Amino acid sequence: MGNIIKVLNHDNYVEEPRKFEDSFFSEVYRKAKKIVKEILDESEYVEDLYIRDGESTLRKDSMNNMIAFIGERGSGKTTTMFSFLNYLNNYKQNLLFEKEDPFQKIDFGEIEFYCLDYIDGGLLEKRDNILQILIGNMYRKFLRASEKRFHNDWREYDIRELQEIFIRVENSIQKISNGENTGYSSIENLKNITDSLNLKRELIELIQKSVSYCNR
Repeated sequence: MGNIIKVLNHDNYVEEPRKFEDSFFSEVYRKAKKIVKEILDESEYVEDLYIRDGESTLRKDSMNNMIAFIGERGSGKTTTMFSFLNYLNNYKQNLLFEKEDPFQKIDFGEIEFYCLDYIDGGLLEKRDNILQILIGNMYRKFLRASEKRFHNDWREYDIRELQEIFIRVENSIQKISNGENTGYSSIENLKNITDSLNLKRELIELIQKSVSYCNR
């Protein structure tokens, strides 16, 4: 419950990071950065345990790593989310150019964030599958990265491998979606559980390789 940020004002526009500390939403940005820092620290701790012991009772996929911006309609949720997303998306570049980082006591260190494009909330109102929308968003980012590499360090094998993973994930989503429209026998329930576990593994692989590829 600690990862909920309540927003209390209005007007939708993107604020520059250098204005965060003087913004009406200053406390929102500070809390958002603090939560991201806690997520990064916990993730690093779990990774260190695994490297040191070869195993860990803690798992990254069980971490609470979602941040919810809440507030009344028109209170400024979109403004703060867009502005903070823009800040994370340009964090590494701003670091390289030594631009002033807001709330410097909360230090991310040298890290690069992988940010997807904004998803139109209207798509969710039409009951489209949120997972398929996210995968489509990731695939668009992957295509952009591939086009850039076509003229320099383009690697055909990497592109083909990632495309195959995208296809596997989409096929798994379709199988699960189609299974939801059938009966609910024990065997079918077990099959749906198996498909869900396979999809989870495929998603982890897709995210890891997409982030690695797009951030090269």
